[in-house]
Amino acid sequence: MDDRGPAAPGALMGVPPLGYFSSTANADAATDFVQYPAAFGRFQTRVLEAGRQDSPLVVALHGVAARADRWKPAMPMLANAGYRVAAVDLPGHGLATKSAAVDCSVNGTVAALIELCRGLRRDDEKVLLLGTSLGGLYAGALALAAPDLIRGLVLVCSLGLEPLGPEGRAAFSASIVRTAYEDNVRKLNVVLYDDALVTEVLVREETLMNSSPGSSEALARYARYFAEEIDDDLILEGLAASIVPVMFVWGAHDSGVPVAIGHRAHARIERSVLTVIDDAAHAPYFEKPSDFCRPVIEFMNGLEPVP
Repeated sequence: MDDRGPAAPGALMGVPPLGYFSSTANADAATDFVQYPAAFGRFQTRVLEAGRQDSPLVVALHGVAARADRWKPAMPMLANAGYRVAAVDLPGHGLATKSAAVDCSVNGTVAALIELCRGLRRDDEKVLLLGTSLGGLYAGALALAAPDLIRGLVLVCSLGLEPLGPEGRAAFSASIVRTAYEDNVRKLNVVLYDDALVTEVLVREETLMNSSPGSSEALARYARYFAEEIDDDLILEGLAASIVPVMFVWGAHDSGVPVAIGHRAHARIERSVLTVIDDAAHAPYFEKPSDFCRPVIEFMNGLEPVP
């Protein structure tokens, strides 16, 4: 892990903090954020949304020990391009239910996501999925379980494409349960290529979120999943055999899930698209939102039109 210390406190490149709501009366509605609770199986989650209600639905899934608002920097550009973006807190994360009872299995999570997507969409609309890291594994598994529900799939620095192996599983598992301030500084300096983005505000919020009541028990469940189960839930071969359109996006400097995995996945799925974002690591949608959104919007615009 990177031992660099925290950067000087500063603004997150104009990204609104958690709980922000636009108060500009004449602002384009597509740039406003709303958030609300929603059912997630037998648990409760938080949905963070931007975009017009009559726009095509994009559901965004974050990675382990993150939360829905990690997508905030990219959401306005996607919304202004004509999409309704709904970022969802996975169980045990953000403002969702947190306890040792959370179900992070692929089967349980996908079943809950299918119901959530059906509740969010208009009529029989097909859904676009964005998934990063563990959220990418879940998104891919959802696309395989319910292909008739999914219009297209964007996997960002995704897990589940290749086995992590014993050492990789152990490293991820150990990292998940380290939630002290100093641990979050180190982790964020790996997730983000630009250490100037690792601000005091970001680290404090990360620490508060992942040490809130029920968090340690929930994250311990995810740590066990990584240690024992994740390599049983690979999605690449299923996606190669499916007809769901797939795009891979990677940060060129991702050290946790190296870009070589993206290149190999793209080679395995010949019809897929691969975009590599320079000067970004594991969260290109967060630190290079414009560079991320432009190719993603082009991919989504090129998909079969919504009926």
